[in-house]
Amino acid sequence: MRRRLTVAFIVVLVSACGGPTKPSDNIVDQFTGTVQPANSDLKLFDVGNTGEITIKLNSLTPGSNIVAGILYGQNVSGACQPVQTNSIVTNNSVGHTVLSGSILIKGPYCLLVFDPVGISTNTQWPVAQTYSIEVSHP
Repeated sequence: MRRRLTVAFIVVLVSACGGPTKPSDNIVDQFTGTVQPANSDLKLFDVGNTGEITIKLNSLTPGSNIVAGILYGQNVSGACQPVQTNSIVTNNSVGHTVLSGSILIKGPYCLLVFDPVGISTNTQWPVAQTYSIEVSHP
C-alpha cells in the first residue's frame, strides 16, 4: 500500500512539471517598430511552454484617424502562419489588450503589425506609423 502511494505521488509530481504556465509567470517581450503605408513589420519570439498569450498596444503614432492590423502566428519555415488577427486596431486601442488566446504548441512565433488596406479599409495610411507592443506569453 505504501509503495503504491509513493508511486502515485511520483507520477503526480512528474506530470506537474510540464503543464501550462500561469499568466503571472509569463515572459513579457516589448517590441517597437515603424510600418510604412501599405506595408508591415514582423517581429519574432519563442514560446517555451503552453498557456495564455496577450498582446497589448502601448503606443501608435501619429495614429490619428487610421486603422491598423495586428496578428500573431507560428513561424513555420520563415513564414508567419496567422493564429489570431485583429485588423481593426485604432488609436483608441492604446493601453489595451488587442489580442488574447491560448498557446497550445511550443516553438517559434511571430508578431505582425500592418496597414490593413484591402482588408478592413480601402485607403492606405497617409504616413508611416510607429508602434510599441507588449507580448505576454508562456
